Amino acid sequence: MEQDELERALRDTLSQRVAAARSPLDPAGVAIRRGRRARRLRAVGGVTSAALAIVLVSVGIVQVGTPAPGPGPGVVMLDDSPDAPTLPFGPDPSDADPLALPTGAPPTVELINEHTLIGTGRIDFAVDSPVTAALRTGDGWLLVTGTAARSALWYGTSSGAVRRLLNGVSALVLAPDGRRVAWRFDDRLFMGSLAEGTLGVPEQIRVAGAEPVRFLGAALLLRRAEPAGFRLWWPTADRSPRWQAGPLAVYGPLPDGRQAVGVVRDARDVPCLALLDLGRDLAPTSTACQVRLAPGPAAISPDGRWLLANPAVTVSGDPGTTLSPGAGGGTPDGALLVDLHGAFGSIPSVWPAGPTLRAQPVWTDDRTAVHVDGQGSLDVVSVGKVSDGRAVAQLPLRSAPVVLVGRATGAAAPAGTPAVGG
Repeated sequence: MEQDELERALRDTLSQRVAAARSPLDPAGVAIRRGRRARRLRAVGGVTSAALAIVLVSVGIVQVGTPAPGPGPGVVMLDDSPDAPTLPFGPDPSDADPLALPTGAPPTVELINEHTLIGTGRIDFAVDSPVTAALRTGDGWLLVTGTAARSALWYGTSSGAVRRLLNGVSALVLAPDGRRVAWRFDDRLFMGSLAEGTLGVPEQIRVAGAEPVRFLGAALLLRRAEPAGFRLWWPTADRSPRWQAGPLAVYGPLPDGRQAVGVVRDARDVPCLALLDLGRDLAPTSTACQVRLAPGPAAISPDGRWLLANPAVTVSGDPGTTLSPGAGGGTPDGALLVDLHGAFGSIPSVWPAGPTLRAQPVWTDDRTAVHVDGQGSLDVVSVGKVSDGRAVAQLPLRSAPVVLVGRATGAAAPAGTPAVGG
């Protein structure tokens, strides 16, 4: 059969097959173009490809036109036109792994769904209950399970194997560097060192009604409910710290290890952002009353410049937090990004930063923070974008609930590092 006759036969056959479908494509023309292209490379290949196309259409392996009803895709579209869309190969997006990170998430983000870690890899940790907090440290992970009143601490490895370090304790707190852990058992407080998945012999003290809150440099912040207040525990120093009723909240330490960022009330009973001196029992050294923040979830960037927190609830007539020029007016009702260098100076340095923080955010680097919001999305707060007035990226998660994995910080800055606001 001559080549022209073969092409005519192919066109007639395919046209009859798709007449009822009213397809906008010319499948016969597409097949012929592909056959001609192959023929230019290998003369015999063009004839073989065209003949094979006739056979496949005839027996129904390739469907052209309107697909029959069914649960999956049933159309193979042969379209060589220059503006034809390029469709990705692989499974249908609806069949995507429910535990996969959303597209656009920073590459170092890790999440845990019950006992399965996703992100930089996928690991099923052999713990006996869902993970409620996690910190990556070196080649392993510190995993917390249970409730605040009865927690367990595990060390997990990349193989999924785990080692239980603590069980049946309350108010368990991990140091940001992953090298220490504190907890309460009955009326005693304990602090122990961690190294390569091993817990050292802990120190202990008795403090009635107190519980550990967070590590601040070498000290551990304690809180009591009645009478309300904070104090520090310095396990290796000969100090006698006093309870302080002044701070409303303490967000965390600065890299210099000498100061912390928190909230105090001024003489007008207004909550003010403050720098707190760790060496003087959390005494405020500087305040920024134009920045009104609330106790609760918050995090300071590793370089100590940026703070992500929620705004304080203001009373009628209180203007609340002063936003940076160009950041919009009104009272912010979501998270706020604060430039600490500017806030303790004379420049308003606060920007709206997306939905309210419901859980502790994690900084992936000095200029990017992530948190899981109340709508079940992973929010990516980019300092550059937020300070430029652009929106926070909200990436829907396919599974919930999830725990955001923190990353152990490096060593503290050397002594003599300039203090913020100093």
